[in-house]
Amino acid sequence: MFLPVVQTLRARFPDWRLTLVTAPAVAPLYAADIAAADLLTVEPETLKRMWHYPAVFGGWWSDLRRRKIDASLLGYDQSSVAHALAWLAGGSPRVGGAGLRIRLQLTLTHGVGWRQGWSIAQWNWEMARALVAALDGKDWPAEPPAPDLSIWSTGRQLHRTA
Repeated sequence: MFLPVVQTLRARFPDWRLTLVTAPAVAPLYAADIAAADLLTVEPETLKRMWHYPAVFGGWWSDLRRRKIDASLLGYDQSSVAHALAWLAGGSPRVGGAGLRIRLQLTLTHGVGWRQGWSIAQWNWEMARALVAALDGKDWPAEPPAPDLSIWSTGRQLHRTA
């Protein structure tokens, strides 16, 4: 659901450094668009429970601060811990889904509520639109494209080096 967002961000803003935190099982989908050093993986359940382990949480916080994050985009399904890390990373804007049942909803600078008739892919797409508008105001396509999965059929290099 989030792959078209990442692919479009990469295509439209090739000079942006994109850091992605994702589950290990889906990380290979993003490897063509995110540099290996910027593709961070964590199991979703580990992320959700990270607040139980202050040293682990602190390590993630420290790593994200060191990266000098300028902005954060949180998919609709991100936990309170993900919202806390985005907030503590220091970047603004912080865009995510509005109206969710998470404790740290107010850490967002821009919330995008789900609308009747939207798919999850469209909701993530609209969050990306809000992020791009907050950063530079460039136009964002109305509809998400189908994800480019050609990496699996063409044998393209799996990791970007830049």
